[in-house]
Amino acid sequence: MDKDNAKKILDEVYKDILDQLDHNRESISKDLIIDILQQASSHISKLDFDKTDAIDLLHNSLDNHFEKIAEYSLEHYSQTNQTFKDLTQEQGKIIQDTDVGTINTQELMKKFSEIQLYMLNEANKANNTINKLKEQMKILKNNSDIDFLTKTLNRRALSRDLEKICNLKHERSKDTYALMIDIDDFKKLNDTYGHLVGDKVLIFLSGTLKKILRDADKIYRYGGEEFTILLNRTTKSECMHVTNRILTMIQNSKLIYKDLSLSITVSIGVTNLADYDVPETFIDRADTALYKAKTNGKNQIVLEEADER
Repeated sequence: MDKDNAKKILDEVYKDILDQLDHNRESISKDLIIDILQQASSHISKLDFDKTDAIDLLHNSLDNHFEKIAEYSLEHYSQTNQTFKDLTQEQGKIIQDTDVGTINTQELMKKFSEIQLYMLNEANKANNTINKLKEQMKILKNNSDIDFLTKTLNRRALSRDLEKICNLKHERSKDTYALMIDIDDFKKLNDTYGHLVGDKVLIFLSGTLKKILRDADKIYRYGGEEFTILLNRTTKSECMHVTNRILTMIQNSKLIYKDLSLSITVSIGVTNLADYDVPETFIDRADTALYKAKTNGKNQIVLEEADER
């Protein structure tokens, strides 16, 4: 709030105080002036300063555990508090520039200071609550099986599912395949367009994969721009058909974001689960196939079949 606006508010309050004093000219007392000042303080506290809905937004966001909304609320809550700070710092000089007659300016300054102190205490409480919420969100993320950006499963879920598949592989009637998918030249894309566009590409890829795969097939964000797919109860020909469809659909699709129209390609490594596999050997073989696809020129598929033993 600038000085002119602050002075305008104080002028209005001052005029209101004078009107009330004129109506009580015969019985002016200290208690009456304090009562009038309290009414003025109440009036100021209800004024529509910028972002005055921050407190309500904060409570709603905390109730729903939305971290970003909570931080947004605290930011504007702090701005509101700063407005009162600025007003408190300036009001002394403004009052001195105004002919206030018999009004106790120290009492008026005290009321402004009380408002500012209250707002500061509330902002500190809100800040403590936000910090606790951040810790809760951190715990939630660490314990979750969902990647928050792409809404696919994460590496934690992949590790658990691989253990289960490897322990039950003797019960399989058909083969299980792992696909390791990597976005080609993703670092260059990030460096050129920024990480926000990079995030949009990751979301775009995960959405495309979900459209192609069966509901029972699982997609995992392995890390960075790498994704893993586990195809259960499938054959080699079925697996390669799906994999080729993924490669073709991605290279023929475009991500439209603002004024950008981006095309991406992926490299894919594929392997089948062997009876002797443990999770580490299964995934490592798929990763080896992916490395060969990248080395051979990208935008292609390499199948690395398990040795027969």
